[in-house]
Amino acid sequence: MSTQRSVKVAVAVDGSENSMHALREAVRLFAASAKEIHIMHAHKPPNEFRTDSLFSWSEWYQRMEHERHAKAQQLLERCTQVVKEEGRKRGLGEGVAVSGVDLKGDPRDVLASHVQSVGADLIVMGTRGMSMLKRMALGSVSTHCVHHAPCPVLIVPLKPENALESLAHKADVTPAATSELEHCRLSEALEG
Repeated sequence: MSTQRSVKVAVAVDGSENSMHALREAVRLFAASAKEIHIMHAHKPPNEFRTDSLFSWSEWYQRMEHERHAKAQQLLERCTQVVKEEGRKRGLGEGVAVSGVDLKGDPRDVLASHVQSVGADLIVMGTRGMSMLKRMALGSVSTHCVHHAPCPVLIVPLKPENALESLAHKADVTPAATSELEHCRLSEALEG
């Protein structure tokens, strides 16, 4: 008896370790039932300003957009490969359709509206692990999508072992960070 693939899963990526982890989790969780995994990358265009430099604003803007678009296409190609590799690891062959799009605009707005236009059943995205205060001050793409997307949103936290690595890379030696790192190490020791 074959299973009908019926779910269209949209995955937001920005190239970060967190978003790539969310992409792998989307494949792990939904590839067997997904008819399509739709990869979305969004960017906010540079603010418009006037300059008296050697080249005009439009030339600068076109050059920046071209470079950004080329990087986004490379990211979408890399993500497509990740979906195919992860699918093969799970014995799914080429059964899942993969598509990708590079969206222009504030990620909070364009991601939520784009999923409606493509008829996605679910959004999967990573989180940067910001504190409540930072989310309130800076705004969180994932929080905005949870409140404004027309479909459910699955927020995938960074794996604990990657969180330790990320914490170490930040070289945060505040007492709170040191205490958190020691707590994580103790938890790992007790589990191991």
